[in-house]
Amino acid sequence: MIVYPWIEGETVEDNPSDEQIFALGQAMAKLHLLSKDWQPTDVANFLDVDRPLMVRRDNLFRFPQELISEDQYKLLTELRDRSHNLFEELKERFERQLIHADLHFGNILYNGDQMTILDFDDAGIGSRLQDLAISIFYLREDREREKHLLAGYSSITPLPEYQPWELELLIANRNLVLLNFLFETTNAELVEMVPEYVAKTERRLKHYFETGEFALLP
Repeated sequence: MIVYPWIEGETVEDNPSDEQIFALGQAMAKLHLLSKDWQPTDVANFLDVDRPLMVRRDNLFRFPQELISEDQYKLLTELRDRSHNLFEELKERFERQLIHADLHFGNILYNGDQMTILDFDDAGIGSRLQDLAISIFYLREDREREKHLLAGYSSITPLPEYQPWELELLIANRNLVLLNFLFETTNAELVEMVPEYVAKTERRLKHYFETGEFALLP
């Protein structure tokens, strides 16, 4: 993460309060309302991000990775295929619009009560439900916390209509995006954690396929 020195504030990435989570939901809703009717000018545009790997290069399926076993690939492939089908359904059901696509507390600074949202590098054209799922992924260690996010959002504008399994699948898909990213990063610290993250992903996806709910298992 890059924090520019002229932006004052500090992160609360690991321990946001219920009030801050509620405020994040409100901020997301406001961003969605502002971007709902956004139209590009001239040749400017944003890429489509409503797909299993978003806009990232395919580092998982195009060429097999030695660190991923055959059984692990079966889990990843099943998740990718289910996610692809859901994204296609959502395109038919929802109006697509500009979303942040990486809205979590590592990308937010607080200066007193003032929230500053950073890192729009992953922003693109997708669905509001996708943005909600991405934020919930990072809160999944405690299911109660995401209720504050949804409550904050709905205090500004109604939530998109969805079935619980759709939200769970989008949350699980975030794990796929992050794993794919780890196979392209050159950050030494992140490269070192790849084997552990592969094993962690396997545990999480097995739990998801068995229960229908995604959990941030260690």
